[in-house]
Amino acid sequence: ERIFYIMAGELDHDDALNDVKRHLATGDAGLFTEGQRGMLHSEWNNGDSVTHAFVLVYPTRPVPAQTAFAILPHAEMPIVEREGVTTIEIVGLTSPMVVNGDIHLFTDSSLRKGSSLDVTLGAREGGLIFVQAGQLRLDGAKLSQSDSVLFSPQDRERRFVLEALSEARVLRV
Repeated sequence: ERIFYIMAGELDHDDALNDVKRHLATGDAGLFTEGQRGMLHSEWNNGDSVTHAFVLVYPTRPVPAQTAFAILPHAEMPIVEREGVTTIEIVGLTSPMVVNGDIHLFTDSSLRKGSSLDVTLGAREGGLIFVQAGQLRLDGAKLSQSDSVLFSPQDRERRFVLEALSEARVLRV
């Protein structure tokens, strides 16, 4: 299964095997579930600007019987604002997007300079942080645009704090 999160621009999808055609605009998320039949698909940009997409690929076990394609429009994504942090929830407790993999949270957060964001991982949970813009500090380490941090699963719960050293934007999975 894949989630295509359109950061900028637009993307068209054509699955010839299942006769599915869709269009994603800036801020939209598309959920591609291959299912047991699979897909014969292609994606392209028909727009006038460059498309930037974050593509999250993960296994589904068991493999769903049906191939599917769903769009979560940006306007339908839950947004939470807290003390200088605006978070868009793509996958999570309040998001309408239901995935078939072991993904519990996928967010896009914008942080004002001086604000912070708590990152909590439960026992046996891993995680990913991908910095889209700005500079952050994570447990003393400085992170800048395009830096990634991968947290491997551990047997205990962990908590980290992301501190914004400037205006920043970060994706969390």
